[in-house]
Amino acid sequence: MSRPSRNPKLVGERAECAFLFQALSRGLAVSQPFGDSCAYDAIVDRGPNRRRKRLVRVQVRSTNVPNSRCFRIGCRLQGDTRSFTPDDIDFLAAWVVPYDAWYIIPAHTLPTNEVKLFPHVPKSSSRTERYREAWHLLGAKRESQGKGIAHPERYKKSWLPPAATSPDGST
Repeated sequence: MSRPSRNPKLVGERAECAFLFQALSRGLAVSQPFGDSCAYDAIVDRGPNRRRKRLVRVQVRSTNVPNSRCFRIGCRLQGDTRSFTPDDIDFLAAWVVPYDAWYIIPAHTLPTNEVKLFPHVPKSSSRTERYREAWHLLGAKRESQGKGIAHPERYKKSWLPPAATSPDGST
């Protein structure tokens, strides 16, 4: 298996694809904006509900390496000194790759600099821990929590059509 790219653009695209896969596997309807000019990477349709906004904007970020006993995700717009606000995005979807942990964090709770994540600390009292695997905030049914398929290559055989067999039983 080849080593993942360190190119920031490719790392971001990989995280976006992983988010789309996780969201779709939980029954969410997801769209992507055309181009790179939006502050968000995906739009999730949470379905009809009079009490909440139906379409929400999601910024997707990922991290691979811990820094000072935690994983850090930046909360600033790409190429800008300004932090995300609820005017830019509705949620930050943060993926801690080594633990395959997703944090679905509402924009109004984001700090100005960065989010610190502790998926490796059992029973962490971190303020972000309540958002770990909080796919229900995007509209996923709670019973579908944790049922996403994080590593599709493990399931490759189940996606392949059955092998054609000849009349004598050989393939």
